[in-house]
Amino acid sequence: MPIRFFLAVVLFACALVPSPRGAQMTQHETECAAMSLTVGDAINKQQWDTVAALERRYLSLCEDIMDTKTTAITLSILSESLTQLGLSKLFSDAQAARSSFEDALPIAQHCAAVKPDGAYCYLEMGRALMGLHRYQEEAEALRKAIAVGGYDEENAAAVNWAKEMLTTVEAIIVENAAAKQDNRSPADTRPIESFGSGFFIDPDFILTNEHAIHECKSIFTTALTASIFAKMSTTPLHHNLHLVIADSGVDVALLRVYLDGSTTRSLLKKPNRASCCVN
Repeated sequence: MPIRFFLAVVLFACALVPSPRGAQMTQHETECAAMSLTVGDAINKQQWDTVAALERRYLSLCEDIMDTKTTAITLSILSESLTQLGLSKLFSDAQAARSSFEDALPIAQHCAAVKPDGAYCYLEMGRALMGLHRYQEEAEALRKAIAVGGYDEENAAAVNWAKEMLTTVEAIIVENAAAKQDNRSPADTRPIESFGSGFFIDPDFILTNEHAIHECKSIFTTALTASIFAKMSTTPLHHNLHLVIADSGVDVALLRVYLDGSTTRSLLKKPNRASCCVN
């Protein structure tokens, strides 16, 4: 289950806890619990504008009944909703997308200040920094998430996502450093095999750099099945990917895959710009 759905469930459960003033929930507490349930429904429908508006309202109206954990989870969901808005605007309005990422970052930082042992706070920092192409800082945030450790279910989920994302961003950092050292753009001169990166922003969609799939005649993914025996095999299964849209100006491309995947995959460039592989 994606961490945003998991955190929404946790937030709703926290909102259902009655106040110490009595065994029965007050009308105010009931209204806050109902708002949390509405947030979960909006997340499920990927209505990120609605999620952001509801979480801001929740923070404004329900602050008096929120504990530290509830506040941090609310901030993390708000931050992610803004990051998701940024991703949705990448191809239609790059400036608006950047503004959304910039809005998401300080909220995630506030989350970490409220709950320094909340791995999900650092995860959202990493996501916002990814959108801003601040890869070194993204890696630092993800390492902090991993360092927190999976001491409960929501943090364990965040740590797993952070590990996947860190693999991707470290590959980006290495690739960018190599391109800089060679005084070339990754899109200009490529060796016979070169590595890029891509990550799942949804179970069906992968976001990558445009230069990583530039002039590819075909794009595909390789994945081992979930079987414990398959995990012992090195033979991949191939699944074609569909290029939804690409923009060389902002160097991003959106790929569609009909595959249940994890957060990240590495991207392999094949010879002669013939194919790209996400594995």
